[in-house]
Amino acid sequence: MATNWSDVLLDHDVNSSFNTFFDKFMLLYNENVPIVKQSRRNRKRTPRMPWISASLLKSINKKNKLYYSHKVIGSELSRKQYVEYKNTLTSLLRSTKKNYYSAQFQATSNDIKGTWKVIKNVFKSKKKSDSVKNIKIDGHVEENKNIIVEKFNDYFCSIGPNLSRAVPSCQKKYYNFLRDPNKDSLFFLPVVGEELLTLVYSLKKGKSPGYDIINNDLIQQIILGIIQPLTHVFNLSLLNGIVPSTMKIAKVVPVFKKGDPQSLTNYRPISLLTSFSKILEKIIYVRTVKFFKECNIFSNFQFGFREKHTTSHALLHFIDKISQAKDKKMHTIGIFLDYSKAFDTVDHSILLGKLSHYGVRGTALDWFKSYLAERRQFVSLNGVDSRLQNVTCGVPQGSLLGPLLFIVYINDFHFSSDELSFILFADDSSLYYSHTNPQTLLDTVNSELGKITLWIQANKLSLNLKKTNYMFFSNSVKVLPGNVTFDNILLDRVTSTKFLGLHIDEQLNWKVQINHLCKTLSKNTGVIYKLKSSFPRDILLLMYSTLILPYLNYGVLAWGNSLKTQLEKLHLIQKRALRIICNVGFRTHTNPIFHSHRILKLEDIYHIQLGALMYNLKAGVLPLALANIFKTNNQFHHYATRNASAFHLPKVRTAFTFNTLVCTGPRFWNSLDSNIKQSVSLSVFKQKLKVYFLDYYCDF
Repeated sequence: MATNWSDVLLDHDVNSSFNTFFDKFMLLYNENVPIVKQSRRNRKRTPRMPWISASLLKSINKKNKLYYSHKVIGSELSRKQYVEYKNTLTSLLRSTKKNYYSAQFQATSNDIKGTWKVIKNVFKSKKKSDSVKNIKIDGHVEENKNIIVEKFNDYFCSIGPNLSRAVPSCQKKYYNFLRDPNKDSLFFLPVVGEELLTLVYSLKKGKSPGYDIINNDLIQQIILGIIQPLTHVFNLSLLNGIVPSTMKIAKVVPVFKKGDPQSLTNYRPISLLTSFSKILEKIIYVRTVKFFKECNIFSNFQFGFREKHTTSHALLHFIDKISQAKDKKMHTIGIFLDYSKAFDTVDHSILLGKLSHYGVRGTALDWFKSYLAERRQFVSLNGVDSRLQNVTCGVPQGSLLGPLLFIVYINDFHFSSDELSFILFADDSSLYYSHTNPQTLLDTVNSELGKITLWIQANKLSLNLKKTNYMFFSNSVKVLPGNVTFDNILLDRVTSTKFLGLHIDEQLNWKVQINHLCKTLSKNTGVIYKLKSSFPRDILLLMYSTLILPYLNYGVLAWGNSLKTQLEKLHLIQKRALRIICNVGFRTHTNPIFHSHRILKLEDIYHIQLGALMYNLKAGVLPLALANIFKTNNQFHHYATRNASAFHLPKVRTAFTFNTLVCTGPRFWNSLDSNIKQSVSLSVFKQKLKVYFLDYYCDF
């Protein structure tokens, strides 16, 4: 029977309308999905393993009875009956277990986290307990569960305000760094049923629910029954610039990182928001991002949380600039900033001021004010919930809008210095500057870092200077004529650092990165070896796609053209993994294996990604900062030439630069057959290129 939502639809108060909807929704939910109290577990009637069905459990109990019967009777006939039944059952249990985990691996295909969960279950690894037995407070060990959750909530709610108060006062204000305001203004168009359906079905499944225990999976199943009242509530929110109060409550779960488990500082807060609030955020997100893109608001140096902008793009842009400087006999200092709880320290008044500057005004700005104001959270741990506390600063963790609001907050960061160049990926920021004279380089960097300090202080952010470090890139000079200082504190110089998931070293030879990959892939290959007798080949190939391939894919455009002696170590591990999967000898020729299973070698994984990047460049979908490093021949000739549309291969001085993206990209693209280059889509292009490489394996 259809539910009557008239009391929701006739209510024009946002909070009242949503509360009425939610109360009726929960009433229906509790009626149709009642809580079932789990009875005490009976070992004889309840399977202890997930793959054991009720019928198999009966068979296990029968086997046990035959065993006890044989022990009592002791005859040859009773022993024979027991052994035959046991052997048949063992074979059936093994095949059932294999089928169960095969389905589990298929369900988590290409999901590293999910695959590792299944592997740990196979190995019967003990799950880490989510409970916190005790914590240390002022030297006293506290074991009371109620006090523990309150202390966690106090700590998490105080992180942002405490860091903000510790930021020194600054003679400049945040608006001193902004440029001309945007003359256009954002207006929230109402949401319609079709759009809402699309947004709901795009929600990720399997995500933990918020305090209301309603998850995305459930909403996707019943959305057609609640779309009318939900559309009404959301449009009231957009029209009045008000976010329902109950949507601004977060459930926080502390997750242990490392160190002393009794210390509050060693726990990370995982914030869980309600699915209804995520849908409303998605509506606002789509409209805000569209407006910002149309008005060209986002900085070209910001690669984080933007469509068609990836960590690889940021890395390639950074590496290209360092490489070009080295080719011109210049020296470069790269500074890698580490913010302290950046998302937690965002000042709401500054954020709202910047939103207004960029064109979010009127009702749209009122909506964001309401979204940020009076947010509350509680900590849930050990089956106990803390009291609600107000969150006074920061952008909501675990939200869709949080990352977007943060990149808006730091969008003007690059205006703080006219000399330094910036690479931004949300709160992962790096600065660099190049010069032919080491002393001038050092003096300029130290001078400009003073301006960077002013911007950070004016925006009430906090740097962790113990983790902020720098690297010196040079072909000829090993020692700088002084130290790099930030806010009168000496920064640590490092020979390698982890930046956006890759280990970058001063020589850009990628030895550290490749050695790290070798360790990881060797470990994962060992896991496949241990499981090879328990699973069929198709499941082992799925494990290859999850435990080996993603590591070879990530950042390969940066490190995939380094020395062959370095890359050969990774290629050997790749071949070893495939030999294990196919159960062949360690000297077996692997070209047929690569070809029959349609798996690319490491060098061709690199070439596929290189070709895809150049295809996207041709299609005009690369970030502008990266696209600008490439030129076509017609940009250099004032007359028509045969290869006018081909990419220009720049003249470079060193072999090092000759093997970097600015040269390898044009070289590879220009060498491709026109049939491949003229593919109608990126997926078709990659498929044609893959077929080309796989066919090449047959020639050996």
